[in-house]
Amino acid sequence: MLLIATCKSYKEGNEALRNLKKKLENLNFVCKLQAWQEIKVHNLAPNTLILPLAVWDYSLEYANFLHFLQELKEAQISILNPHHILKMNADKSYLKVLEKANLPIIPSVIFRQNEDFNLSQISFKKAVIKPLVGQSGKGVRFLEQKRPSKEEFPHGALIQPFIESVEELGEFCFIFFGGKFHYAIHRQTQKDWRANSNYGVKIAPLINPNKSHINLATKALKALKASNLLYARVDLLPQKNGNALINEVELIEPSLYFDFHENALDKFIKNLLYFYQKTNC
Repeated sequence: MLLIATCKSYKEGNEALRNLKKKLENLNFVCKLQAWQEIKVHNLAPNTLILPLAVWDYSLEYANFLHFLQELKEAQISILNPHHILKMNADKSYLKVLEKANLPIIPSVIFRQNEDFNLSQISFKKAVIKPLVGQSGKGVRFLEQKRPSKEEFPHGALIQPFIESVEELGEFCFIFFGGKFHYAIHRQTQKDWRANSNYGVKIAPLINPNKSHINLATKALKALKASNLLYARVDLLPQKNGNALINEVELIEPSLYFDFHENALDKFIKNLLYFYQKTNC
């Protein structure tokens, strides 16, 4: 059985995931959409595979989500991507791993959970603050708007300089299946500087993506030991000089933009079936 884990607000996922479910059922797979909070791990069959592509509220119930992952691990229920990858990727501290690998991230200052916000070390002319555990642009704002507090950022925060190029050049999303690059998406900001679907970005296929950008995205996955996963998305901020900065690496519940690339859903399913057979051997 394949279980697509969703969330409380979108128990039936979105149209893309409902299409995925329909296609899998046409291949005689038992497939179900269910909010992760409602999954009873102890009742799952041993050959169940969980796909967490719609756990769009895990950051709001972070402790419960970590407990859920631990339950799956102890029950030996497979989840793709794997438990340790999801746990690592939920905390944006992974960006420091990329920095240590000499990859170009946005300069980042991290304040961990319960750590005081010592803003004297922030020298960025214009700074952006993000939750260390967060999703969909929630809680992302300019630092100057108000002093951050532990109540506002209960799991810690990430402070970075504002990258002005995002307003003109947007963000490039590089999508990988089975560790191989397949296609890229261009997210262009509109009225808001946050390149997220919740803030009205314009989404289009990225035709003929720069090979150096693909190589950078591949290196980011390799540095995180995430280069052979069912799915991955690496988001880059292109710069006017042709270079790019790594914004985020999305390994939990990214939009994979199946509708924006020919045969994308079929390619994903092909890789999904391979991983399903591999986990049940």
